[in-house]
Amino acid sequence: ETAAKRPRQDWGAGPLYIGFDISTQSCKALVIDASLAVVGSSRVHFDTDLPHYATQDGCHRDATESGRVTSPTLMWVEALELALDLLQAQSCPFG
Repeated sequence: ETAAKRPRQDWGAGPLYIGFDISTQSCKALVIDASLAVVGSSRVHFDTDLPHYATQDGCHRDATESGRVTSPTLMWVEALELALDLLQAQSCPFG
């Protein structure tokens, strides 16, 4: 599943809160309302949704140095932007 998104029409009238989870393999955004109910979410998988970074399991393994693993920082920024774009496509009321 790539750039997973769950369509949601009812965002409610009260305040909304957004949280991000950036792990080794993906970036997730979760929107909750004041009662802590989940009203929206999006997910960006680094390997499949951002293939131009050529990561495997969300990282680069250094073949010349045993155990060295890195992740492109710009990939994380782009993943955050894409997660927000996916929420916007669900009509999340940013503002």
